[in-house]
Amino acid sequence: MDFYQKWHPTASGRTQVFVGRIATGVIVLVGILWIPVMKTLGKNLYEYLQSVQGYMSPAIAVLFVAGIFWKRTTAPAAFWSFLVGAFGGFFRLGLDLLIGRPLKDGHATAEMLQVQYGFLFNLQQIHWLYYAEGLLIVTVLLIVVLSLLTKAPAKETIVYTAYGATPEEKAATRASWDVWDVVHTVIILGIVAVFYFSFW
Repeated sequence: MDFYQKWHPTASGRTQVFVGRIATGVIVLVGILWIPVMKTLGKNLYEYLQSVQGYMSPAIAVLFVAGIFWKRTTAPAAFWSFLVGAFGGFFRLGLDLLIGRPLKDGHATAEMLQVQYGFLFNLQQIHWLYYAEGLLIVTVLLIVVLSLLTKAPAKETIVYTAYGATPEEKAATRASWDVWDVVHTVIILGIVAVFYFSFW
């Protein structure tokens, strides 16, 4: 719907359903083919999912937060900081696949991998949480510096930021939630926190 319908707006419903089925089949196939990749990483499923998200999320989070809450954010800064952040995430994922964690039982030792890969091995051995934090800092610095070095965005382009809402829109947003929404939010966040601390 996001791509095919825009490329072929006159396509019939039957054609759209057919294309959707093909796309679903391709995604399922890619998921199956990705299973050996997950096995190569040698992590449990939870840690694997968190690490992959950790590699990809910093660039997305910085782009989103800066675009919404900082009027000075420019399009070139957003583009290049996201590009560098995404590349950094994919690069680390590639290192994990290439090098993996050194294991015993006949696998390569840390010393052997150090000799073979040198600096790349040292980079891959940084804990994935620290790597994600470093990626976040680099992306933030890039978007700030590049935004300050490029021309400020025009006023009409900031209507979609937190500063672009009219008083009427802000009042409508505030009227759309009440105390029960806050209570439910706190409960959900509490449940998530319990899960995190239980499986830490």
